[in-house]
Amino acid sequence: MPEQHTEIAIAFARDQVIKESFRKQMEKATNLLLQDELTAFLGYEAFHRPGSTTNYRNGFYKRQLWTRFG
Repeated sequence: MPEQHTEIAIAFARDQVIKESFRKQMEKATNLLLQDELTAFLGYEAFHRPGSTTNYRNGFYKRQLWTRFG
């Protein structure tokens, strides 16, 4: 069973609010989307040292994004 389905099933079993589980999944999906967008924009993967440029991916810092889901 995929990880997101497992977390939702656990939330149901523990009688937790599904909103929090959905928020976590939305956070993971958004972070993956942003990482993929950066890879597409730069043209190379993280930790890859392209020979044609001296520009490297330097990491990131956390930001807060508030949505109606949390």
